[in-house]
Parts: sequence; C-alpha cells; structure tokens
Amino acid sequence: MRLVNTDQPSAALLERAKWSFTTRRVRRALASRVETDLSTAKSGDLVLAQVQSLGNHKRLQLSDGRFSPLYLGDRVVLACGDRF
Repeated sequence: MRLVNTDQPSAALLERAKWSFTTRRVRRALASRVETDLSTAKSGDLVLAQVQSLGNHKRLQLSDGRFSPLYLGDRVVLACGDRF
C-alpha cells in the first residue's frame, strides 16, 4: 500500500487527519511510504489531501461511520478507486 500526497506528511499530520469511510479497513501503521507524483496513484492507494475550497461536499463520512463537517485547511485521507 502506498500513501500518495502532495507534501511530506509526518506521523502527526496523519494522526490529526480525517480518515474517510473508504479507509475503514486500512491498518494505519501500513500507510508509511510516500509518493509525491499523483499521476502514479492507482486503485487502492491512499491520498493525503488538504481542503482548499468547499463546493457541494461540505462533510466527510469518517472511518467510524460518523459524518464530520469539512473546513478549509482540513487534511483528509481518501482512497483511490474506480468509480464506474
């Protein structure tokens, strides 16, 4: 498993990030290798992202099933996957 992001995360950043419901079965200790090239991301990879703007999606379903509002600057961990 790879963690893909645009900036180098520290353990503290990952700890404070909001982990989405799609990551509910991920063992967080395994998310350790970092790639900064998003073009190499594939289905099953994780992305550490920072909320830059809010549009239609103003909340995130967390890994425990609860919903959390999104705020500018929030860091979120999401899973890449094929939609259709």
